[in-house]
Amino acid sequence: MLTKPRGKTVCVRGFEAALYAEVKAQAKAEGMLIKDWIERALIRELVRSRQQPLRLEADPREQAAEEG
Repeated sequence: MLTKPRGKTVCVRGFEAALYAEVKAQAKAEGMLIKDWIERALIRELVRSRQQPLRLEADPREQAAEEG
């Protein structure tokens, strides 16, 4: 029996042309396909975010006190 690969579909509504050009150039410089470079960057970001404590949105009054 064949199993379906687990995956997520991500919808991107807007993508800046300049950012795409930078990603494309970086991927090319590293000898990678764009999709592979993006996947690697996404995995790194997920790992980094898991290593940081969860940050909840602060009460606006607390944020104002910190700034002032």
